[in-house]
Amino acid sequence: MRQFIGFWVMLLMLGVESVCAQVAFTDDALAFDREAPYVGFWLGNVNADGNAIAFSIDVQQGEDVDQYDVAARALQVFGPTAHAIDGVIEDDALVLRTVVGGSDTVFTLSLREDAQRLIGTVLRDDGEGAPYDIELQRSLRAVHAAGQQVFTGVLNVQQVMELDMTILFGTTLSGRRVGHIDVPAQGIVEFPLINIVEHDGEITATFPAPAPATITGRIVENGSRFVGTFEQATMTIDVDFERAEDYTPTSLSRPQKPEAPYPYETRDVVIEHTDGHRLAGTLTTPSTEGPWPIAIFISGSGPQDRDEALMGHQPFLVIADHLTRHGIATLRCDDRGVSESSGEFEGATSLDFASDVNAQVRWLQGEAASGALHINCDQIGLIGHSEGGLIAPIVACDVPELGFIVLLAGPGVTGKDILAVQSELLLAASGVEANAAAELAASSQRLIAALLADDFSEDAWLATFRQLAEDNPMLAGLTDDATDDDVDAAAQNFLETMNGPWMRYFLEFDPTTYLRGVSCPVFALNGTLDLQVWHDQNLPPIIDAVRAGGGDITARRYEGLNHLFQPATTGAVGEYAQIETTIDPLVLEDLVWWIYSVTGSNAR
Repeated sequence: MRQFIGFWVMLLMLGVESVCAQVAFTDDALAFDREAPYVGFWLGNVNADGNAIAFSIDVQQGEDVDQYDVAARALQVFGPTAHAIDGVIEDDALVLRTVVGGSDTVFTLSLREDAQRLIGTVLRDDGEGAPYDIELQRSLRAVHAAGQQVFTGVLNVQQVMELDMTILFGTTLSGRRVGHIDVPAQGIVEFPLINIVEHDGEITATFPAPAPATITGRIVENGSRFVGTFEQATMTIDVDFERAEDYTPTSLSRPQKPEAPYPYETRDVVIEHTDGHRLAGTLTTPSTEGPWPIAIFISGSGPQDRDEALMGHQPFLVIADHLTRHGIATLRCDDRGVSESSGEFEGATSLDFASDVNAQVRWLQGEAASGALHINCDQIGLIGHSEGGLIAPIVACDVPELGFIVLLAGPGVTGKDILAVQSELLLAASGVEANAAAELAASSQRLIAALLADDFSEDAWLATFRQLAEDNPMLAGLTDDATDDDVDAAAQNFLETMNGPWMRYFLEFDPTTYLRGVSCPVFALNGTLDLQVWHDQNLPPIIDAVRAGGGDITARRYEGLNHLFQPATTGAVGEYAQIETTIDPLVLEDLVWWIYSVTGSNAR
């Protein structure tokens, strides 16, 4: 999640470009059921535009002989969770039909004679465009392997967050190691490690994330610990995990997550954008008689699905459920290029995302005009979180007939000003000594100022970065023993990140420009432990700007709530996954009653 995470940790959170993590095939020959040769676990590569994407499918027999239940995994395609797909046999090939990035996609896989490989193609958009090649090898899931060794511990990510992690190793009959990794806070459970090699007691494995990570270590003290490193891009994190007796998939308790059947109507929708991409979403309508007010959700920064899912939480799902149960309809869509929405996410700015929200408003107005949807067109509103709170006023100025906007931790100052405060707060909350946190924040601001300067010189900027990183390697996410090549790689990653279209727009954009033009009622909310969008920095200029334009604003600070509006202890990012509450109940109630008050709704 991009979500305005501090400048100095952006290498981890957003600034690492995709790198190939190709599965290396082996000579193993595994037993299989000759009556059902497609059944099994298959691991290999999709070769897409010159990049090898690690891909796996777990094929189980369906109700009929030619039908299969398939769980597909690829972080770069489906995200952390397994994607359920129905498979059928057509012309002696296993055919899987699904949606990837908003495009209808067909996997066609043929079995080789030895039944150890599946070879085929991936074709998007019902035949349009060149097919990708795919090759998978019959493999063994680590949970089915012999000699299992399970190690659990905490990954301390640059003192910003702590992630619980489990690594499981097993052994095939040929003696080759297999394994998987669990990171519950990221929704990653039983994700296969690839290319596991053991030499002189040292185990090396690749975690095929969009920015692949390498896990290297040794099993020591009579098998009781796994000690080594977790390396991703220029970042190296120590690993010291203890042996667990048994493997139990870790699940996160999320008591507010609603479960079907719901006491209201839901339906999937597809909205066409004039630029040609499609926005896929979920529309919820109350069981009470309409016309209803309706809220459109706008996600925070980074590629987000319609539920704004992160660290096991689904904030938009929880809010939408609560609103709909109380007579307020909702619409929430996957970001462009995410999940079932098409289009390109990379390269888009907040202004582009505003056009996507605009398309959703126009779609709702059209549905209401046609009689297909019983909403009140004067009561269409927006609920934006984080960057979404920056986007909502842009849309409100373009669509003055909106009924209301809600800014959940929305920014009131420029991005460069947000980062100046955010970096220091996050570092301090993560245990970094106050003077060191202030020094790191000052260094990052110096780099941002140099980047935005009229006389910007890339060579001069890189030289400044190298000098600052030499004085304080933590700025670049490096250790004290980092090489010159490590520093140069970190410098290039930071420069590419900060110079990208989204970031440049964010750094220089002043939200008050649009806030002064908002004519509908505004509800601005912040938690006092929100370290990403600090309330004292952002709420006052939001209030002043709306009032300066003659607008109506209600603002509220919530004591002890963080950026996700959870009850927190410090507000540090590392707490997000540990807190069971997704949205504080008081915030949910206040949203309902405020929308009632500005729309005149008496729904219950």
